[in-house]
Amino acid sequence: MTDQQGDEPDIQPEIDKAVLAWCRGKVDKKSLRVITDFLEEFGGVSEGEGEEAGIFISPAVAVAIFDGLDLTEVAAELGLEEGARPTKEEIDEYLAYKMERAAEDSDDSCAFSSHLITSTDGAELILVATVNGYSFSGVSTTWYGPYDAVDEFVAALTASHWLESSQSPREIPSAARKKIRDGTHRSKLRFLSRSSE
Repeated sequence: MTDQQGDEPDIQPEIDKAVLAWCRGKVDKKSLRVITDFLEEFGGVSEGEGEEAGIFISPAVAVAIFDGLDLTEVAAELGLEEGARPTKEEIDEYLAYKMERAAEDSDDSCAFSSHLITSTDGAELILVATVNGYSFSGVSTTWYGPYDAVDEFVAALTASHWLESSQSPREIPSAARKKIRDGTHRSKLRFLSRSSE
């Protein structure tokens, strides 16, 4: 099926099935896959369409920044005299710098964008996409959802120890850092699918 211009397929029936299932407490993964494929091809996901949910740094990257802290490296990066020990404030400044750098790297951070999916009867659900990587090394799109609201997704990110790029890695509890390091960390996100180019 295509629309009147013949360019894009009509996926409204799949939207209606997915939203109806969600309203009944179920997830229609087949219909959601049709929707996410459509959004990737026609919806401008890589151009950042959709409501911005923020830029987040994965727990693994944040832990590597925090736990890999070398005070000699901190002192050198801050231009302190040789042998000088950085203060707590200087360490915080360094960590903020490292988080900022990670947020600028599309391999280390993710910009999430939400997509409101509306059925013909007006019921809604939210799907969230992240595109990371670079065109020269490979780009992957990951889909999460469904959710009732963007805030529900952000709460799941926070519960999964993702850090908003403006946060400090010190905000990751030590128990969470341990779980991430030893592989017992479990994400609270509703993973749907991943595709690569």
